Amino acid sequence: MDRIDIVFLDADTQKLRFCEAKCYGNRELWSKRGTRPRVATQLDEYNKQINERRDEIVQAYVAHVQALKALLGWDLPEPISIDDEVPLFLLVFGFDADQRAGRLKRSFRHNGIA
Repeated sequence: MDRIDIVFLDADTQKLRFCEAKCYGNRELWSKRGTRPRVATQLDEYNKQINERRDEIVQAYVAHVQALKALLGWDLPEPISIDDEVPLFLLVFGFDADQRAGRLKRSFRHNGIA
């Protein structure tokens, strides 16, 4: 089952944005030169699900926001769509000296991701 890690709701536009998060040490970020790491395939799969189930996803988050409003009294706008201008993106956390040296950026460029 596909599970996106982080969902953002832009309160002004009422659009949903999705983010996959990986620790820098996660093996799914890395692959041999010239091949795509597992995370790239995962992002492709998530984007496919988002495109195929767009209305269903928005309605599920509308229900979620309604529940938050009822339970917690929050004043949140309900989502109306998924932001097409900001595709699913990847957040890499767990910064270390290796990352500072540029390994992540180099690896993704060599493997056709960035």
